[in-house]
Amino acid sequence: MELFALGDEVSVLEARLAKQTGINCRSPLIVLAWALRQRDCKRALLMADEAEGMFSAATDDIVKQADVARLLLIRGEVDWLFADLDTAEARADAAILLFTHLGDRIGASDAKWLLASIWLDRGNGRRHSEWLDSAIE
Repeated sequence: MELFALGDEVSVLEARLAKQTGINCRSPLIVLAWALRQRDCKRALLMADEAEGMFSAATDDIVKQADVARLLLIRGEVDWLFADLDTAEARADAAILLFTHLGDRIGASDAKWLLASIWLDRGNGRRHSEWLDSAIE
């Protein structure tokens, strides 16, 4: 997934979601929630909740773990935006563990980027730089 999506890209994601039904909606919901996490937090969280409600129908444990990690990160970014830094950090840490377990370096990098932002907001430039360097790696 891209770190950020432009307005036209969000429109494409919305159109893609509109064509899906049932369990097939879960992945497009998560992708769209990720794209909306910083521009429409409420809608992103509603989509995350809806996608999470589809987990009982999931059969592929690896895909489910990847989805859980991304949902943690979506919620963590919203927590960060609303200055709930401790919860955001806990969610980012959990997402890093899952993404690392799955070998998803991009996902882990996204979570490390969030941690860098959290430490910047806490005024700790050293930890910010450490996490940012780790995300870039």
